[in-house]
Amino acid sequence: MRLDRHDDVCTFHIEADSHGRSERLDPIAAQIVASDMIIKVDLGRVQVVTSPDLAQLVEMHKEANKRGRSLVIKNTQPAVRKVFSVTRLDQVLCID
Repeated sequence: MRLDRHDDVCTFHIEADSHGRSERLDPIAAQIVASDMIIKVDLGRVQVVTSPDLAQLVEMHKEANKRGRSLVIKNTQPAVRKVFSVTRLDQVLCID
């Protein structure tokens, strides 16, 4: 995972394993929502998201909203975007 900070935006670049699954978000979740910046989660290298991944993203979104911040998911692959669509999370989460 790589972290970039620029002005008031904090971007977390999530890596994928050899099967295209995302790294676990648990270790960074608290750090992400505690940030006072706009939070972007880059899923560009992720081809597969699991139920726990989706649950973690929803929880991070809720916590960011409670703190008056936004969480943006960016660079989603077509298969990942389809999962967001089928689960209707594309109506809940901000997907760029």
